[in-house]
Amino acid sequence: MPTCEQVALLAPTTADAGIAAAVLGQWGIQTVAFGTFDELCIAIEKGVGVAMLVEEALTRENHERLAALLAAEPPWSSTPFVVLTRARSATSHAGSPPHPLSSALLVERPVRIENLMSAIRSSLDSRRRQYAMRDLLEESRRSADERAQLLVAAEQSRQQAETANRMKDEFLAVLSHELRTPLNAIVGWVALLRRGSLNADQVIRALESIERNSRLQTQLIDDLLDMSRVISGSLRLDVQPLELDAVVAEAISTVTPLSVAKGVQIVTAGDKRTTLVRGDPARVQQIIWNLLSNAIKFTPSGGTVAVSVEHSGSMAEVRVSDTGEGIAPEFLPHVFERFRQADSSTTRQRGGLGLGLAIVRQLVELHGGSIAASSAGHGLGATFLVRLPLVNSSAAINTNLPSPTQRSSAADHRSLALFGRTVLVIDDDAETLQMLEAALAANGAQVFTAASVANGLELARRVAPSVILSDISMPGEDGFSFVRKLRAASVGAEIPAIALTAHAREEDKRAMLSAGFQLHLAKPVDPTELVRTVAELADGPGR
Repeated sequence: MPTCEQVALLAPTTADAGIAAAVLGQWGIQTVAFGTFDELCIAIEKGVGVAMLVEEALTRENHERLAALLAAEPPWSSTPFVVLTRARSATSHAGSPPHPLSSALLVERPVRIENLMSAIRSSLDSRRRQYAMRDLLEESRRSADERAQLLVAAEQSRQQAETANRMKDEFLAVLSHELRTPLNAIVGWVALLRRGSLNADQVIRALESIERNSRLQTQLIDDLLDMSRVISGSLRLDVQPLELDAVVAEAISTVTPLSVAKGVQIVTAGDKRTTLVRGDPARVQQIIWNLLSNAIKFTPSGGTVAVSVEHSGSMAEVRVSDTGEGIAPEFLPHVFERFRQADSSTTRQRGGLGLGLAIVRQLVELHGGSIAASSAGHGLGATFLVRLPLVNSSAAINTNLPSPTQRSSAADHRSLALFGRTVLVIDDDAETLQMLEAALAANGAQVFTAASVANGLELARRVAPSVILSDISMPGEDGFSFVRKLRAASVGAEIPAIALTAHAREEDKRAMLSAGFQLHLAKPVDPTELVRTVAELADGPGR
């Protein structure tokens, strides 16, 4: 039974306590008897239902103690008292007991049981109403707290939404700028080339600028696609054992021309041991290349970028440090967040979309590693530490794996000549057809072109090409329809086909391979890579 349903009795004697408890118990009222005033006070502090005592116990000292005790009760509580008084004349007890028991119910002795039960039940009812009020007040307080929390959460959500919208607007402004800037150079130089007014040196400079800005745009688009794959969870890794030292060395060689042009020195250090990790060679190289490019980008001429590869327990550590601009303390916690840049204003000194480090972090974590950034502040350089799990040295691993550079070099030294090969190219874009025809014909291929699926199927039946290149998005019928009809035909069932398309997502690639294409190439494609891929497919097993 709850304490608030109990009667706390201060009885003059043990016998009186027993008799009172027995009598009240017959009426279903639980009574707890105490022998001292101190014990009764403790029961009142715990929230007893009714306190019952004899008038003789209300000495001046006890009155003062009760006054202090009741004054400390919460606003909703006022402990009911039943006082057993001595018999007296009608005029002698017409008044109320002195404070603090002015509201106490008085029951004269000798006690009539019905009078006592009426007083106790009335007091218990009053106590129940007090506790009901307490519960209502508590519920109201909780509701008020919840409303306050909801208001705080709503305000936080509003601020987050405003921040997200502001970041989105800033990102779109930066994206527009970063895409239009290289386009301006490309369109401008092309217009000048068409006029034929440039001298030989200017023509070379124009072509170099067009190529450089085209590659810059390709890198921007690749970053956007990578981030899209990360967000959608569709990024896949081709994990295999690889030598981290070789990957780092290749990344350094890739950015060396940039560092030389800017006057930034790259120094290397670290363990002499071979560092084996499990990872996707292309993605690990992307991680290191991105960190190195970033370091060079933010390091002024005459500065230094230091790269080291070391072992730390079961982890390999790649540390990239620079003597550049550093990272402000307030921005450091946000350095790996996507679409976040320390400066997105129109006066910023560095380009880019603010995606590189966000992609790096995601790639590192997909490899089971971690990345951290540190900086002593503005102008004091920055350090990025990548940690990747080492391959267990006891595992049976081929340590003579070729590096990405070695693999690509081996392919580069193959003959790229397509003499004697017939290539069918299908694309609804006339300029793309002209470029592909020129690139393939320059390497000796006999090229047939078609601007639709129907014409492509007819040419495939008539010339039986060595390799087919087909776009995917075309009016009327698309590349999926083409390859399905090609595989269903007796002539085209075994002709190798490459999907050359602007659909570059991983799920797009899987869909194209499942439909019947042997390979997938994303636009824009490098002509050298295109010719090499066509040659490899044409020279495949059994061909």
